[in-house]
Amino acid sequence: MAVEGYRRFVRRHQALLAVVESAVTTVTWLLPDRFAENEFTLEGIHTVANLVSVFHDSILNDVNDGAPKGAQELTLALNALQQVEVLVELYAVHSTKRNGKRKVNRYDALFVVEALKALVRLAIYHKSGRRMLLHGGAEGMFDPANGAREVESGIDGVMGSAVRSSSSKARMVLKGFQAFREARTPLVKDERLKTIEDAMERAMEQANKRLYTGEMLHVLRPVAYVAMLRVWGIKSWKPWLIGLVVELLSIEAAKSAWTTSNDAAVSAARELAASTGSSIASLYAKQGMRLDSCDVDEITRRKVRLLLYLIRDPLFSRRTQPVLQACVRATSRVPLLSSLVSFPVTLLEGIQRYY
Repeated sequence: MAVEGYRRFVRRHQALLAVVESAVTTVTWLLPDRFAENEFTLEGIHTVANLVSVFHDSILNDVNDGAPKGAQELTLALNALQQVEVLVELYAVHSTKRNGKRKVNRYDALFVVEALKALVRLAIYHKSGRRMLLHGGAEGMFDPANGAREVESGIDGVMGSAVRSSSSKARMVLKGFQAFREARTPLVKDERLKTIEDAMERAMEQANKRLYTGEMLHVLRPVAYVAMLRVWGIKSWKPWLIGLVVELLSIEAAKSAWTTSNDAAVSAARELAASTGSSIASLYAKQGMRLDSCDVDEITRRKVRLLLYLIRDPLFSRRTQPVLQACVRATSRVPLLSSLVSFPVTLLEGIQRYY
């Protein structure tokens, strides 16, 4: 009863709670000792506030009846892991300083957290029907048949998921259409139709493999990145370059999957148009993978996140930081502008201490 009462309280006062949570997390970043001796304490307060916010979000989002069983728990676990990661890293660093020896390696601790996050993301990915992960899986998942990410594909949207549209589904619709038409006039020789369908199915299989490969690269990159940092260190270019290349390959794999799928559908439609007319050809042309707005936004988000490599070492300390410091010096004599420029630069320099 107490838990249900708290849930009702959160739903009734969600706006007020959001303001309070935002204020607490913001204050912990704006305090002058954020990167000084009180860093661990402030990060602990920041983490607790974010965990409370994550729990409240899980209550507010617990309205999707179409989500697979365990969807909310997996999303909650992933969000919680993301919030505690910095605190775990700081604990490892402070434990080493306190004991005077390398008792806890920060990258060992981070590797464990990233590995757990990868396992949860993989579970979300497979449980959601192999859909593209939104915000790394932190946005939750939906049932492929009933969820909010359903898209229009095939005839009036009956072909379902953008990432699962294939010629096997197309064949279900096409066979019924053919049975109706063949009673009056032959559509096309069976061998010709089979050849076209087999070619399309091979293309769809290739597209699905590329999409799967892209998502696996996206999920496993953070784990590999931490492992490389442990071996080569934060000042090495190898983790930075390999991480960037993996990110680019992940994005390109997803784009290539959609291109391959749609090109195969258009090619099949053109071949059929000459033999059967436009009706069945247009049906085939719609069997490729289709992006919904969530997928388009996610691809855009991943491209924008590539800018984070500008504030990751070793590029930050060698290229980005000197430019920022020059901007601070250039505006140092302008009262208001100097503060607006110097404070964000201080924050960027401070967070370089974190993974």
